[in-house]
Amino acid sequence: MVITDRDIQKLKEVFPTKDDVRSIVKMEVRTIVREELEELHTKVDLIDGKVDQVEETLEEHTRDLNTIKNDVKTNLEKRMKLEVRVNQLEAKI
Repeated sequence: MVITDRDIQKLKEVFPTKDDVRSIVKMEVRTIVREELEELHTKVDLIDGKVDQVEETLEEHTRDLNTIKNDVKTNLEKRMKLEVRVNQLEAKI
């Protein structure tokens, strides 16, 4: 059996060359990397959104806590003053 130029040409058409394979692999890798990066960007955006929500909630809770602290302090001062008055009245009786 003799291999002709035509047979070689047919084989070249069917089987990719080394450069063709490299090119295909590079394209596939680029596609995979691009898709993964897009997915990561989406995840980062979601995480950023969650962090923003948590920060807002923390700020609200901090304001609420400061209000409560102030109310406790004010009520404690009023209670102390009231106790002093009661003690003074008891002393008079």
